[in-house]
Amino acid sequence: MFTLLSETLALTFRHGEAIGRACHASLALVALRVMAAQCGVPVRRAGAAWFAACLLLAMRLEAGGGPENVALVINARSWASQTVAWHFAQLRHIPASHWVYVDWPASNEQTDVARLRRDILQPVLATLAARGVGGQIDYVVYSADFPWLVDCSLDAGGLQLPPQHAPAASLTGLTVLWPLVNAGRIDYLRLDANRYYRPPFAGAAHPAAGEMEDDAVAGLPPLTATHGFRNWYGWGPEPRPREAGGSFHLLSTMLGVVSGRGNSVQEVLSYLSRSAAADGTHPQGTIYFVRNADVRSRTRDAAFAAVAQAIEAHGVRAAVIEGVAPQAKADVQGVQMGIADFDWPASGSQILPGAICDHLTSFGGVLSEGAGQTPLTEFLRHGAAGACGTVVEPFAIAAKFPHPAMHLHYVRGCTLAEAVYQSVAGPYQLLVVGDPLCRPWARIPQVDVPELRPGDVVRGTVALCPQAAAHGPSVDRFVWFVDGIQVGEHAAGETFSLQSESLPDGYHELRVVAIEDSDIESQGRWLCPVTIANHGRAVQLELEPPQCAWGEIVTIRLRAAGAAYVGLLPTLPGVAPLAKGPEAVLRLNTRGLGLGLLTLQAAAAFEDDPNRLVRSAPAQLEIRPPPLIAAAASNDAALKPGLLLKWGSGSQAVVERADARAWLAECGVPPGTPFVLQGEFQADDDGWWQLQLRHSADVALEIDAQRVYESQGGDADAYHYLPLFLAAGRHRFQLTGQADEIARLELRLGAAGLRVAGSAWCQHEE
Repeated sequence: MFTLLSETLALTFRHGEAIGRACHASLALVALRVMAAQCGVPVRRAGAAWFAACLLLAMRLEAGGGPENVALVINARSWASQTVAWHFAQLRHIPASHWVYVDWPASNEQTDVARLRRDILQPVLATLAARGVGGQIDYVVYSADFPWLVDCSLDAGGLQLPPQHAPAASLTGLTVLWPLVNAGRIDYLRLDANRYYRPPFAGAAHPAAGEMEDDAVAGLPPLTATHGFRNWYGWGPEPRPREAGGSFHLLSTMLGVVSGRGNSVQEVLSYLSRSAAADGTHPQGTIYFVRNADVRSRTRDAAFAAVAQAIEAHGVRAAVIEGVAPQAKADVQGVQMGIADFDWPASGSQILPGAICDHLTSFGGVLSEGAGQTPLTEFLRHGAAGACGTVVEPFAIAAKFPHPAMHLHYVRGCTLAEAVYQSVAGPYQLLVVGDPLCRPWARIPQVDVPELRPGDVVRGTVALCPQAAAHGPSVDRFVWFVDGIQVGEHAAGETFSLQSESLPDGYHELRVVAIEDSDIESQGRWLCPVTIANHGRAVQLELEPPQCAWGEIVTIRLRAAGAAYVGLLPTLPGVAPLAKGPEAVLRLNTRGLGLGLLTLQAAAAFEDDPNRLVRSAPAQLEIRPPPLIAAAASNDAALKPGLLLKWGSGSQAVVERADARAWLAECGVPPGTPFVLQGEFQADDDGWWQLQLRHSADVALEIDAQRVYESQGGDADAYHYLPLFLAAGRHRFQLTGQADEIARLELRLGAAGLRVAGSAWCQHEE
């Protein structure tokens, strides 16, 4: 066991046991091979079938829709990805055992399907299986700075596909269809590939052709039942899931997109906070269906009236209106529109917490800089809990967009992700962004376990009898978790026996989830931190300081008397979490981390019982923004558009765009020659800015004469991410470096989204 620990340099839990934790792709493959060998599966054959077996044949959790069912995927290279993920994890109580760090150096806008499989999807699934939580996961949720567009040409091979089936897809759509994607089966382009889609009207067929039901069918009462999602349910065209066979899926969203036409990091944090607060509030706003003569509206507006009527029958206001967007409405609890462009602030309407908003148009999910039509991120900017749009021209095919019944599923109590994916039959091109767990109309059971209270010390065997006050259907069963991993399940009224001797000493978080007796299976939960004390073992963690500014060094001391190894949980980018001996001192450079609250724990393994990790009580590290950089550039200087490039003995040129082209060579800068790139830009408000840099040579960057980045050598294929904290006003930057043979230098900046530095918004002094 110690050999395994030292090889993987990681720690985790599986029902209290220490196993190899695979936080990065390479470690995930190590853990997969170890598990395959232990189970008698040849390593060379541990491919798609093995991933499916790991995920679907593990312990079944018959209740999805909560934090215990979420895999949170984080780009280890991105401060923004970590910041958004930590915030979401705090809001939603996502267990640390469900966080998966992926070392993703490539573009945060697009990739190809082979790299998606190899470097994201398969390592994530392998990691979850290695940790023993694969069977729990219903949602794979991506934080910021992952590619939202995927080129699927490789899987299409030589097929001559019609334009309506272009082999370009979204990250979230392909994750929903993961078994087909993992197998390289181009069937994921089918417009009926999502079998979780619930045909919204009685007698309606699964739309293999992707067409909306005709007016006669659309006028029928929407009788098809809404159903909660579970990863192990098999789905088919019939209304109810199958106990055996059928198609398997995962639900997926991106929490935020902060590149291109995306949101600012602070906007993402804001709408995630709003959506979490909306759970179970049964809001009194109105869901608007906006109709007009545009084909984008006509594609699905035949069903507006029937769905609105069904929503009203649930006691929620719904209205079918004419126009482009709701005008002067202060109660927008959701909206479905069909229009290429809109100006939400000009509408005078207010989006309420928990709202799902979408507009059927070609490029709502195309979030690259300079793309046309209003992006989905505009809804999120103004407070929506979730929004969606296609990442490539969809040709107004209804099956690629949410049916209006999405809002009916939502009103019936589903989570945002359940509502969206029950309403879209062919989701491969649909990008869904927002909080997948938001459930404003859920009837949430209130749960208590009177035998335990937070902070209790537990020894021996304890009988626990959970109680639940239901606000809808009665509670059917309770599911128990220790440190985020399912350990048991029993019917309402029965007792759970917590055998604490089977758990290592130290801190543990107990959870019990009450599942209502309905097809939706809404959840309520009780969380209780306790200390197990059967063997006299403990481990301590000290942070110095517990609060710091981003970029500062934090000292972490780990101590466990008599331990063979000590380590840090969760595993963080650039930090080896395992040290031999009973003590360790770690120096944590917060430049490699995000902003906000990060919960840390110490863990210890002992020589005589290496399979049981002792954990400390959690400690929170708060990483705050440093002081703002004051504006130093003059507003009175004579400026010209573009960036000024200088090299050699007086040579200079104006750079229109510092993008992925080899513009250094195009300007005539010889390899080996030092250069200086200068420019100015305007920050309208105080706040956080993002910097994205890709370079193949030595570079250093200063903002208003403050050095913010320096790198010896570069990687032409790797992106670097950096936060900038800027006061309102004009700022001057200077990038120095030495050209090389590759001559690649790409610079993007932005507050909301990212833009290539260049003449469109940067200037230089004459």
